[in-house]
Amino acid sequence: MKKPLFLFLAYFLIASIGYAQGAHFGIKGGSSIGSQKWNNFERDLLFRYHIAAFVESNSESGNRDFYAQLGYHARGSAIRVNGVINQDGIRFNPPVQELVFNNIVLGFGVKQKFYGASAITPYYSIGLRAEYNIDNNIPEIAAEQSFYSNYYFTDFVNKFTYGVSGGGGLEYQFSEFVGGFLEVSLQPDIGPQYNQFFDLEDIINPRNPGGPNITIPARQVRNFTIEISVGIRFLRKVVYID
Repeated sequence: MKKPLFLFLAYFLIASIGYAQGAHFGIKGGSSIGSQKWNNFERDLLFRYHIAAFVESNSESGNRDFYAQLGYHARGSAIRVNGVINQDGIRFNPPVQELVFNNIVLGFGVKQKFYGASAITPYYSIGLRAEYNIDNNIPEIAAEQSFYSNYYFTDFVNKFTYGVSGGGGLEYQFSEFVGGFLEVSLQPDIGPQYNQFFDLEDIINPRNPGGPNITIPARQVRNFTIEISVGIRFLRKVVYID
């Protein structure tokens, strides 16, 4: 029920944007910095990227516009270990383990702009997101049988998740119909990306396969991503003729 309602609202918003006083549309992309907390353990940052297409209302009588966007976003986190001494007393550095969730993201919200005498217009935005996980690298991690291999299971990955977004940026108008912008946004999830809702008992310890088995406690993991974007926007202007 939630998915059809969300898609209907998104379609209604995009249609409203396109048939008001015209609309801005364009593309943006850039760097993504992801983090996650696993059972109160703060993992290392994941550095990836994102790209999205967007449409935005063109309010000629105010400084508030609505937007909708659809794009690809990488979420997740990493584990970096400085060094480990093996049974032979030899120190080695395990490779960085990156846990990556590749998501298609549909978002919409509102932008508040602050027009002035300068050609640069600052703004802030707030919105909602719905995400669908198209793939992740958990099978590759498990196949490696490495230092961390058995800690993740694809059965607990949520295909759908959702969250909020907020941030701000600077717009610059190159001409009446073309502009650019720089934007920073914070994107915390509300729904969990990974939801292991019970303890897993009698699991082989990947750090000591010959030793006693371990129990992996229940885990509910949410993404938090900082995105730094640059983009270009074009104006589709509607002119009414009597």
